[in-house]
Amino acid sequence: MLDLAKRCKQLESHVHISTCYVNSNFEGWIDEKLYDLGFDPEEVLKQVSALNTSQLEKVTVTGILRDWPNTYTFTKAMAECLIQRHKGSVPVAIVRPSIVGASWKEPVPGWVDVISAAGAIYMSAGLGVLKMLPGKKDAIADLVPVDYVANTVIGAAAAISRKSVRKNVWRAFQMVWPFGLSTLLFACACSQSGNGQGVSLCAKRPEANDVEHGAELRGTLLCA
Repeated sequence: MLDLAKRCKQLESHVHISTCYVNSNFEGWIDEKLYDLGFDPEEVLKQVSALNTSQLEKVTVTGILRDWPNTYTFTKAMAECLIQRHKGSVPVAIVRPSIVGASWKEPVPGWVDVISAAGAIYMSAGLGVLKMLPGKKDAIADLVPVDYVANTVIGAAAAISRKSVRKNVWRAFQMVWPFGLSTLLFACACSQSGNGQGVSLCAKRPEANDVEHGAELRGTLLCA
């Protein structure tokens, strides 16, 4: 995609979708910026490309991932580094959303084009198929509506087309409610309980008072 962007003579912006977990190899306070990986991603690509199928299946235990928890976050970090290295004069923005879920408002509330990842868990709980899920009940369900992400991407494209803001770090407008996993799963179950008391978790616009009482922002817009 970056090679294609370089061939576009009148390109004003290029937006790369990453993840807010891209720096999950760190602990403690993490700034929203491009950290040095500590290795050459192109050398790792050569190393991985030389592996056969059986070796690839064991890649998570070979040490290739360093301190990243999985291949998803590891390769996302590598991609950001490679974009920064090879972008040249292309105005690039990196959008880092958290777990993308069903829409809050657009095109319709609750819209989703595929049932997978977290959405599959909540649907299974709502249908009564999922009875138990091992985990920390108070862990934050770090979801963001897909329309928030889409609007952020559009905003990112417009923002970096202005030369004065290409080097700035921006916050994306992705509001994540501080619900624990147990609360969300219970709400999903209640919505299918047949008592007519369906629960909607994203039914109203966030208010200032909500933020003061613990709502958190997740996801960022980072201009490379």
